[in-house]
Amino acid sequence: MPVLGEFLSLYPEIELDLDFTDRIVDLIDEGVDVAIGNGQLPDSRIMVRTLRPFQLLLCASPAYLGKRGMPTCPPDLSSHVGIGFRYPNSGKIRTGP
Repeated sequence: MPVLGEFLSLYPEIELDLDFTDRIVDLIDEGVDVAIGNGQLPDSRIMVRTLRPFQLLLCASPAYLGKRGMPTCPPDLSSHVGIGFRYPNSGKIRTGP
């Protein structure tokens, strides 16, 4: 975000309209020029450039781990409380990496 002011100073003829959303955007039908996201592309007409590697993290507070125990393998997570990502279009919860 801090670079936006500098970008607009360098390119005043560009009009920025920023929209932050977690829904899947149809870039072509919605007239979007640039998007930043992750995952599979639904349309082969879209050009892609990798900005940085993306990594999901599994995090817990020391207090939570003290109360619930430290998981040592993925099946241990089934007995833990977690916050998941729900896909906005389908309502399904992400289950894998």
